[in-house]
Amino acid sequence: MAVPLVQWNPSPPNLISCLAMTLSLAGCRREQPPTTAFKDYVLNYDTPTDPFLQLRLGNIDAELRMQYGLMETQAAAGLLDLQQPRFAAVHPDREDYAASVAKIGILLAYFQLHPEAARGLAPETRHELGLMAKASSNELASKYSRELGLKRIQEVLDAYGFYDLNRGGGIWMGRHYGGSEERYGDPVGNHSHAATVRHSVANEDNRQIGNRLRRRAPAPARGRRGSRPARRARTARGSRR
Repeated sequence: MAVPLVQWNPSPPNLISCLAMTLSLAGCRREQPPTTAFKDYVLNYDTPTDPFLQLRLGNIDAELRMQYGLMETQAAAGLLDLQQPRFAAVHPDREDYAASVAKIGILLAYFQLHPEAARGLAPETRHELGLMAKASSNELASKYSRELGLKRIQEVLDAYGFYDLNRGGGIWMGRHYGGSEERYGDPVGNHSHAATVRHSVANEDNRQIGNRLRRRAPAPARGRRGSRPARRARTARGSRR
């Protein structure tokens, strides 16, 4: 049984968001193998919530807020069942400071602005982007955000619908990581980096699908050119912030 991935900081009274909570609870999880249902699954503003998961998530949210003395406006949570497409959320479109979540925007913008990279990504670049996304490297995030430009990164996020001013905001990438004088605050909350639960859970959805496809892909043959660096890149690990 997996437990909720919840991080709580009762003091001071900052907004607390469970930006990408993915869990399976006994009694919530149906014992079925992963299906291909995610192939056509779309998580957007019109995606309905699952009544049973929504009730369970609402109860967990209420219990934890009571335990830690939090107001309703101080928490947000999203839940995506990875065994089958079921979604539940509490305040999914309430924007909050996102810290490293916005690094996904750098990764998306890199491939959007370098379409040739999808078929021939240099081993060193693969390694560095992997460290940025998986080990949350601020140094490498800043390297690529400066190379791409903050405004161009946000333009890509906007074009893909990851930020919508009329829907409460979304993922915003407005400052280089590790400190920078260049800063563009988002129109909703004036955050340097922002996200909502809905967009964060959608990112988790895409990440899990990518992981499953990668696990199913055949391993490179021994001795094939580039296979060793690629294996090192795939196994790069690091502690999250």
